Amino acid sequence: MAKKIQAWTEFGPRLEPATPLTDKELVEQITVGSNESMSSTLAVLTFMDTVLEQALKTGRIVQLPNGTHFRPIGKKDGSIEISVRVNPELVRRVNADFRGK
Repeated sequence: MAKKIQAWTEFGPRLEPATPLTDKELVEQITVGSNESMSSTLAVLTFMDTVLEQALKTGRIVQLPNGTHFRPIGKKDGSIEISVRVNPELVRRVNADFRGK
């Protein structure tokens, strides 16, 4: 069984390396699609972090309109991990055109 796993690791499909989408590029693309200014788009994204932080600290699940949700998971040592479940439709669309080798 271990040999199959090792073979899959070695020869299985892999994503092609790509450059990451920077925060500036993300804000620019959202700005184009929403007809908002870059500063207002950046302000909304920054405030979203604040709202997420407040809600997750109080143990609330945060659901976004697109189906993505964030769930706090309390650990025995008192820390909190955050589970993120991405919109399943987005996952299907990404996997529809797999570009791995």
